[in-house]
Amino acid sequence: MATVALTACSSASVAEIDGCTTGTPLATSTSQSGALQISVCTSFQPPVESLMTGRITVKDTAGHPMDGLTLSVTPWMPAMGHGQSLAVTITPLGNGDYQVAPLELFMAGEWELATKVSGTVTDSANPSFYVP
Repeated sequence: MATVALTACSSASVAEIDGCTTGTPLATSTSQSGALQISVCTSFQPPVESLMTGRITVKDTAGHPMDGLTLSVTPWMPAMGHGQSLAVTITPLGNGDYQVAPLELFMAGEWELATKVSGTVTDSANPSFYVP
């Protein structure tokens, strides 16, 4: 079943997997240095206890998309002290967007995506959101 979900997400267009195309991000965080705005969306809005695909959008403080970056994303549930067991793959989509898959948010509660950015800028942020 998980393979089917992954296949469906990986073959879907950005519009199909991205709840942000018709709504607001789940979370937007200012990076540690204050130089970046990092927004998060998931394939289900609101997110559900499920296997999903996410999108992180990285912009500078003037709102310009930041392409050509390398992102490292670790899904983490602070209240429980654990993350997910599946490795995350980051795929650049252009226009400051980066696909994050899979997201295995298997419990209700607050989750954060510990995000490290490197390339033309080195920074980090921990946007968080709630899975009902």
